[in-house]
Amino acid sequence: MARDVMINFEQRWRKQAKTPLFHLGPEFISVSEEEIRDGETWSTRLCRSIDPFSADIPYKDNSIQHAYVTAIRKAKRFIYIENQYFMGGSKHWLEERNTGCVNIIPYEIAARIAASLENNPDQPVMAYILIPLYPEGFPLDAAIQEQLRWQWRTMQMMYQVVDTALKVKNLTTSPFDYLKFLCVGQREVAELSRAEKLTGHPPKSRELTLFTSRRVPIYVHSKMMIIDDDYIILGSANINERSMAGDRDSEIAVEAWQPGYCAALQPRGAIHKFRMSLWSEHVGASHHEFLEPNTLACSRLIAEIGERNWERFAADEVINMNDSHLMRYPLRVQEHGKIVPDPPYFPDTKAKVHGTSSLTMPDLLTC
Repeated sequence: MARDVMINFEQRWRKQAKTPLFHLGPEFISVSEEEIRDGETWSTRLCRSIDPFSADIPYKDNSIQHAYVTAIRKAKRFIYIENQYFMGGSKHWLEERNTGCVNIIPYEIAARIAASLENNPDQPVMAYILIPLYPEGFPLDAAIQEQLRWQWRTMQMMYQVVDTALKVKNLTTSPFDYLKFLCVGQREVAELSRAEKLTGHPPKSRELTLFTSRRVPIYVHSKMMIIDDDYIILGSANINERSMAGDRDSEIAVEAWQPGYCAALQPRGAIHKFRMSLWSEHVGASHHEFLEPNTLACSRLIAEIGERNWERFAADEVINMNDSHLMRYPLRVQEHGKIVPDPPYFPDTKAKVHGTSSLTMPDLLTC
């Protein structure tokens, strides 16, 4: 992979720099170094979003999207995602299908869950998607409200796809059992905190509201996906059209796996250990159910933890959340896969959870 990083650097330098580049050549890493193998050996692959405007290449490269889609289609047990944004599949949305947010990653996740329910309902694929409570900034801003709108359209579509699959098999479980949107937050009492006192801020200011409620979303900035504990991809790409198209933002990512664990029914290599430690950090404990994310026991435990933490986060009374931060995203799944915001506004704001259309922001900028 180091060779691929070098090639990417050279291609970008030749396109954008004004000075010539000394070519390192292929010998800076020997073949013998590349082919070291043992039980813990990793295989890696570089992928990117880039086009001839930014690099000395003859074509548009959107291999990050291809990597996500390929891995999702191969999922056998579960999909875990952390991402700063989550929107796509607009050709399948219930409304506003011409928005232009056409990357197919969200649709592929829902379709993989649906296919598992139709073909093998006793061993379904489940997806856990961790996103920020709202994008960076003040949630009433026009751009953020429109981003939330595209995210909501994406969620609507995904739950409809899963609900349809459940009805085909006459299953009485909820789409929420198989597809979860989550977020993280923090709350702390004033005593012994570094923000114990507040002076000089006018009434109704955001600072005073924050000091009074002591409620803060934890921002999710990672861009990562883990599949079945044997595959991971991480890098700079958000799950939106800007990052995935290939001819807009330039992004880079690495997909990695340990071949010695890929054939196992329940891999227990480094990816599994990382995912378990990550979940333990989010919820403040390590639960036995986390070993099998594709079970209803695990799904419902996550739902229980998320509900309890949301209640603590949204309550009028200020309660410490020092031990556990994972919360449900503020939505409910009703009959026929319909979703509704719950609550309708983000705490401490009048910003709509499902977003609002902007009359001034072009779709191209917000999707």
